[in-house]
Amino acid sequence: MRTLTRLVTALIAASMLYLAPVGLATSAHGADSLRAGTVTPQADPEITAKIVKKGKRKLIFKGRVKGVDGVKKVTIFKATKCNQETGKCNFKKFKKVKAKTKKNKWQVRVGAPRNGNWYWQARAKGLKSQIWRTYTL
Repeated sequence: MRTLTRLVTALIAASMLYLAPVGLATSAHGADSLRAGTVTPQADPEITAKIVKKGKRKLIFKGRVKGVDGVKKVTIFKATKCNQETGKCNFKKFKKVKAKTKKNKWQVRVGAPRNGNWYWQARAKGLKSQIWRTYTL
């Protein structure tokens, strides 16, 4: 049994050594073409968002717009009702905030209702973020 295990291990190691140079050659070729400028990786445009609790009573809705250059403003929308079956919410414009720095980062202070839920979404240049919910326990 021990001899069989060693034989299988040796075959796997030999096959990995045989395939490793092939993988390195293709990755090196890909790196050369990237340096030459023939292939340019393009990030999918997206807007990220999250709600962060700062201190005892502060909620910050913040994120970043990726893959789109020149985003100056991000619009924050607030909804009081969302239907989970149909995925529809009654969003209304809450505030416009500036996207600061070269990385298009943004942030805004949001609240939570005493009863029920509020739903938040960020939009910029046709992009929509995920929907985030705030509530009070």
